[in-house]
Amino acid sequence: PNGMISEQIPFAWDKPYCAWISSLKHIKRPELVPALAKEFENQGIDFLMVGEIQEDKYKWFEQKANLPANVHYLGVKTPEEVNGILKGAELHIHTCYPEGFPNVFIQAWAQATPSISLGFDPSGYILKHQLGDYANNDFKKFAQAVKAYLNDRELRNKTGNNARVFAHSMFNTSKS
Repeated sequence: PNGMISEQIPFAWDKPYCAWISSLKHIKRPELVPALAKEFENQGIDFLMVGEIQEDKYKWFEQKANLPANVHYLGVKTPEEVNGILKGAELHIHTCYPEGFPNVFIQAWAQATPSISLGFDPSGYILKHQLGDYANNDFKKFAQAVKAYLNDRELRNKTGNNARVFAHSMFNTSKS
């Protein structure tokens, strides 16, 4: 039904991290990432944000002083760079309202990275195929799911493997 390249450029970060990948605009709710990150400030986990600022009201993300110490806005990256970031991430976090089928899910799953989504489970795949968790727009449940996955490496690995197998079978661009 859709596909994305899976090639990746290796990415290194000095701490474990969650990755949020999207454009910064109202419908994507990027302001919820710093709110989530504050709940993990003293737990040694960073939150990396990648994407183009498309609305002026989000220019504040460019100023590190405006963000919690564990949030890092990395700007725009190529699909291969995004794949590398997702491959190294503990989790892919998603705060966006529904807007089609976001390719970032395919990218995360192809890199064996579970998705924790606040308000969108594309085609019901996350829950149906055990690719992460979906909070049904409940921020408290979203934060709890992130915490549960961060605290359980076995769960992350199992879910990540489910995601990789699912992405390969559903979204493989080399299939004819």
